[in-house]
Amino acid sequence: MAAPDFWNDNLKAKQVIAEANKRKDWVEAWAGLKRRSDDVATLLELVDEGDAGSLAEIGRDLQALTAGVAELEFRHMLRGEDDQRDAIITIHPGAGGTESQDWAEMLMRMYGRWMDRKGYGYKVIDLQPG
Repeated sequence: MAAPDFWNDNLKAKQVIAEANKRKDWVEAWAGLKRRSDDVATLLELVDEGDAGSLAEIGRDLQALTAGVAELEFRHMLRGEDDQRDAIITIHPGAGGTESQDWAEMLMRMYGRWMDRKGYGYKVIDLQPG
């Protein structure tokens, strides 16, 4: 970015900056997890075996750390060229009457809630209520 001709190609410059920001976010997230891991290790060294409160705190910290690692692993899986593109999810109840229709609706709600929690946007394009 410090090269004198960097801004000559505006589109390429924006792409380079976007990629640099992605990598920066990735490094900062892992660095944060490393700090939290070091904090837990230090606390584990200092805690007495009989101190239930500190052990419970360590347990909560480890759960949060595990969740953070899982989130970054998930983000790592979604780094392919096409992973930033939209997706279409189709749910068909198939044969089975009312029960399969109920199951399809539950599945649609589950996916909707999951996308809400992950911060993904979605819209229902077509729905045929049963």
